[in-house]
Amino acid sequence: MKYSITILFVYLLFQGANAQDTFSKRFHLNTVASLITGVSVTDSSYYAVGVYIDTLWGITDGNHFSKFDLEGNIEFTKFFVDSLKS
Repeated sequence: MKYSITILFVYLLFQGANAQDTFSKRFHLNTVASLITGVSVTDSSYYAVGVYIDTLWGITDGNHFSKFDLEGNIEFTKFFVDSLKS
């Protein structure tokens, strides 16, 4: 009986540690730095909006809109930049 409690405790310990694999998933949106500020969930996909900064063509900043499938893969990303602001 005492071995079954030990085995159960070890099993629950590993299951709790396994639950945090993708808590902080990183996405590459072809920018130097981007921050997702809002997420909207539908039955077929996730929509995310945020801000980004890109230093390749001068310091350009703007907003981005992204669509993810239910697996977390990026399906679509659109960047919105004001041409007069840099």
